Amino acid sequence: MKYKLLLSTFLCVLTVSMLRGQIHITEVRVDLGDGDMYNTSAMTVNISSYWLCNFPTYDQLSTLTVVCGSLNLAPGEYVAIEGFGISAADGECGLYSSPNYASSAAIVDYVEWGSTGHFRSSTAVAGGVWTTGAFAPAMAAGQSIGVDGNGYAASNWVLYTTPTICDPNVSTAVCEGGMVSLSDESTNASVCVMDGEADVLEFATNSGSEETYQYIITDFNNVVLGFVSGTTYDFDNDDPGICLVYGLSYAGNLTVQEGDNLDDGNLADDCFELSSNFITINREFVDGGDVTLTDGSTLAYACFGDNETNYSFINTSESGAAYMYVVVENGIILEVITGNENNFGFMANAMCQIYGVSFTGDFLLGTGMNFFDNPASTGCYAISDSYALVITHSPEGGMLDVNGETELNVCSGSMIDFANNSGSNLAYSLAITDVDDLLIEWVDGVSFDFSGYAEGTYRVYGLSYANITTIMPGDNIMDMDPADQCFEWSENFMTINVTEVDGGEVMTIDGTTAADICTNLGFVEFSTTSLSGAEYAYLIVDESGSIIQIVDSEYDFVSAIPGIYHVYGLSWTGNLLAAIGVNISEDLSDGCAQLSSNSIDFTLHEIDGGSIETSDGQTSVSIIIEGDPDVLNIVNDSESVEEYSYMLTDENNVMIELIAADYDFDNTMFALYDIVRVYGVSHWLDLSWIDGETIDDLASFGCHEVSENYIEITIEFGFSINDSNAPSITLYPNPANDQIFVLGMNVGATYEVTDLSGRQISSGKATSMQVSVDVSLLNSGTYIFNSCHEGKCATQLFVVE
Repeated sequence: MKYKLLLSTFLCVLTVSMLRGQIHITEVRVDLGDGDMYNTSAMTVNISSYWLCNFPTYDQLSTLTVVCGSLNLAPGEYVAIEGFGISAADGECGLYSSPNYASSAAIVDYVEWGSTGHFRSSTAVAGGVWTTGAFAPAMAAGQSIGVDGNGYAASNWVLYTTPTICDPNVSTAVCEGGMVSLSDESTNASVCVMDGEADVLEFATNSGSEETYQYIITDFNNVVLGFVSGTTYDFDNDDPGICLVYGLSYAGNLTVQEGDNLDDGNLADDCFELSSNFITINREFVDGGDVTLTDGSTLAYACFGDNETNYSFINTSESGAAYMYVVVENGIILEVITGNENNFGFMANAMCQIYGVSFTGDFLLGTGMNFFDNPASTGCYAISDSYALVITHSPEGGMLDVNGETELNVCSGSMIDFANNSGSNLAYSLAITDVDDLLIEWVDGVSFDFSGYAEGTYRVYGLSYANITTIMPGDNIMDMDPADQCFEWSENFMTINVTEVDGGEVMTIDGTTAADICTNLGFVEFSTTSLSGAEYAYLIVDESGSIIQIVDSEYDFVSAIPGIYHVYGLSWTGNLLAAIGVNISEDLSDGCAQLSSNSIDFTLHEIDGGSIETSDGQTSVSIIIEGDPDVLNIVNDSESVEEYSYMLTDENNVMIELIAADYDFDNTMFALYDIVRVYGVSHWLDLSWIDGETIDDLASFGCHEVSENYIEITIEFGFSINDSNAPSITLYPNPANDQIFVLGMNVGATYEVTDLSGRQISSGKATSMQVSVDVSLLNSGTYIFNSCHEGKCATQLFVVE
């Protein structure tokens, strides 16, 4: 097998990685096991210690037969060897500088054919001498594979039907850089970059080479900035500055990259030649920016005939190009400003738009030219995105009126649009004064609403002027100049008679502005902060703003429908137009009117105690307590949607507890009562009371109303209490919770304690006239104490709490 090996341009003692890319396998023939190797370096390299690998076969070059050339391989020379075992149709061959076959640092060159993925293929890929997935064609007898003469990459391997062992198969390519130019044969151009408009240039060369030709863009120091795809390039997105365009004729693979310097050589892995000249491109950047006066404003006024006042301008351009200011009116140039300031006093009645122009080359615009229809320079230019406006005119105060009237009666807060017949384009302001011409305030424009002005008479003057006003509030406007340039007062003043109405703020008499109220306690008094001497009333309105009542200072919601209401204050003069059913968004008087700045908001709850009875229509009932349920179903005719409860009292209306509408009165607690009553209570929020209080003392956290009547229940018991001749006994305390004492007992009498069902709880025999019974373990309820002596019995009820 014969190899053409290429040696490094560096000394043999250097690392193998410095040799990689300089010694190449250039041809392999299978049937004779030979091949060529070629040295592309600039110095002789002894490769006799190198190894060939076709896994698992390894041979050092010094052990193989040299067919032609020498293993002491001179620059640009071939050596062919044979005797290395190779598979015909499918195989691999790697050249190593040492027998470290798995090392990507030791592999110098590699080729595989027939298929990819041979044993040492990954090592070659890691070493940068082969490409993943690449392989050369399979060989038949009498054929070889070799590089195509245009490089040494995996893609350069081809099949040779006639082997060229011992003969050169290096590139026969001819590279000629020639000369480059633009399509119009010039070698210099200027383009306007970063303006959003394409700056496409086309390149040409006189190179006669048939090899690849690449245009390369560099900076002024030949550092590569980019590569041109084809023969045209758009410079608009490039940064400003000078760049150069070279041509490069090359074969093989381009090795130069962005950031490399063309002067360093090694531009391709085969022949290459740069053009003998370059094209110079001047990438110019212009930016009109925005134009303002030096104080940042965009509007100024100048007096015709004022030759002393100058106006200065600034711009926001980010370009370093030249910049000019141009005075334009209706598209026609009035003046080209030298520098950045100008006097406009010679321009009569002009609307001067001051534009800026950023440009390169020679400036072409002049007075009388159409600013927008003519190029501004011989190079690049950009007009400012905005302009400053200087209005020049003679002042004219004119006459002031409102619909022909010069005296008005207005309401405080009324907006007035004043008219004037001034023919000047200068600024126009209003001076509001008192009747002695003392300035109250300046008003820009010709509209004013007199909001906050006290009742009284005022004057309004008009002023046509240039530049700032100098009169301050409190100054007499007739005693000093109102502007620092030209000015003229109006020929008259307007007399304004202000009538003050003040809706103020409203609240209840106790200072609240929101409350829940009930129909049975619906009387509310109102107050206001208004200090106006005008008429004043309170408007009761519903949620839609419709008036339901107009009152002086108080209102009783007793007849109102439950819901949400708002109370506004109204201050007015003239005839009142507000009425029930009118919406507060409408005119409320034919004079001045002002609603309060807020409203009092009420949520109205309907409370109706109504009347109550049992479900069968009774209001007086008797109950016999004998252990069987005695449930009364109580109903009411209240029209309220609020909560409704039932209160149980004794016959003196002392409150006992709240009960359900279906309450079982067969309850031991009634042993203490002969008669009880039930009242109905309509209420919003919870009820509250103190033990011992009567129904008249009932309170609530909101509001309530007790029913008009009550149901009276008479309590009876279904068993005999005492024999007619039984001794009288007394129990105390009753109710009890620990001990109960019985007085009046007969010595020797027997006694027992039972519940109401007759179940015995305890029993005993009296040894004295007083007996104590422990009730601490009993449940709350009513119990029976029964005592008998000599055939006579006495019974008493007692309650355990």
